[in-house]
Amino acid sequence: MMAPTCLINMETYLYDSRWWRGRNEWPRNEQNYASVAAEPEPNNSTATSALWNYRMSFQKFNNLPITGKLDQDTVQKMNTPRCGVPDMGQFRWSEIARALKAWSDVADLSFTEVSSGEDIKIKFVKGSHGDNDPFDGEGGVLAHAFYPQNGDAHFDDGELWVVNKTGTDLFIVAAHEFGHSLGLDHSENDDALMAPYYTGYIPNYQLHPDDIAGIRSQYGEQQNPSPTDPSPTDPLPTDAPRPTPAVTVTPPPVDNRPELCFNGYEATIKNTNGEYLFFVKPKHVMMMTAESGLYRTEKTKKVFKKSPRKVDGAFTLPDTNNIYLIKGKKIYEFDSEGTRTRVLKIKKEKGRKILPEKTRAAFAVSENQVYMLGDSMVWQLDLSTLTISSESIKLLSEEFPGLPSGTEAAMLYDTQTVYFFKSNMYYSFDLQTNTLNGGPYDAASEFIKNDCELNIE
Repeated sequence: MMAPTCLINMETYLYDSRWWRGRNEWPRNEQNYASVAAEPEPNNSTATSALWNYRMSFQKFNNLPITGKLDQDTVQKMNTPRCGVPDMGQFRWSEIARALKAWSDVADLSFTEVSSGEDIKIKFVKGSHGDNDPFDGEGGVLAHAFYPQNGDAHFDDGELWVVNKTGTDLFIVAAHEFGHSLGLDHSENDDALMAPYYTGYIPNYQLHPDDIAGIRSQYGEQQNPSPTDPSPTDPLPTDAPRPTPAVTVTPPPVDNRPELCFNGYEATIKNTNGEYLFFVKPKHVMMMTAESGLYRTEKTKKVFKKSPRKVDGAFTLPDTNNIYLIKGKKIYEFDSEGTRTRVLKIKKEKGRKILPEKTRAAFAVSENQVYMLGDSMVWQLDLSTLTISSESIKLLSEEFPGLPSGTEAAMLYDTQTVYFFKSNMYYSFDLQTNTLNGGPYDAASEFIKNDCELNIE
């Protein structure tokens, strides 16, 4: 079987076709296809204008028809072996393509450039750019990307993007962000590309085994490399290693607590007995009481028989003992003993995907008001009808003002309060006043207790 082909519109859009048109689950090891959309015309208010100007400059320099479009002749010229002295700003094409190739070289996927049909959009933008995560100029936050099914990758155009020179190394940052676009989380291995901190320029960079294992768990090993993969121009000469830009992170105080105190959570619930269940990687659930904290950790399938391998979210209903685990468009119902009682499937509404985004977290205030959160949107499921009304689909920033992006789990604490979890921290949100009323707080110290009580030297 051929590798999934990711369609790319360089340099404004990138396309990752892991998911089929019309599908809402994330298929693995299957042939995939992409939808079609027109490339935008130049617009001076966006990065698009700069890209068209760059293309026209490149075409003029190489005696090509000056169209501003990434046509076949332009792509062919870009891929032609050339003198090692760089002209203009051509490195962006080369480094973006090289960053994609870092992943396609080790996994069963390929990338092909197209002029329309975005599954992933890439932008170089400044400041506020429409996703509630404004950039801060040179230094600080360099870029961010959304997980599938969105997959968009945004780069701060206020940075000095370079290759092998003083500034911010585009290849390293782009390869990291495309890892997120392809479905990878941050790695706990400090030497991995997917570690959360920027390392600076590394000559002759090769993916870490942890990165390779992660991408292969999603796509499998490379089988048949596509001859149409976008190829960057020959590598530019390697300068002497440059110092890391002055974007430093102040080391935190020494925290000697056990590793489990720093876990992130895939899903969290509070059952009717007042106990907490936190689902953690790789496939485990931690059980806690408010009084004594953690008392048991088991494999998820041992506690919840016939449960999905991984969960996207979990919730309980205030007036029942049932527990619900979400995986894709399916909801698995379990009784208080952990026995699966039924599997529910969310219904598709005409003219709309079943889920607006991949579910990241969930909580329920009633049977007909189950909140499901994605990367940037939130919607409500009516569990009695298994439907999602269009009116309930809103931006997270509007429904829960003040909540930081990147929520990974949620839990209804009481009738008025929801806890939102991000990494090993949590935030408290008041449903009645619709305000964020606290956080971030250390989740392990509050819920796991015992050896996770804060004791920072």
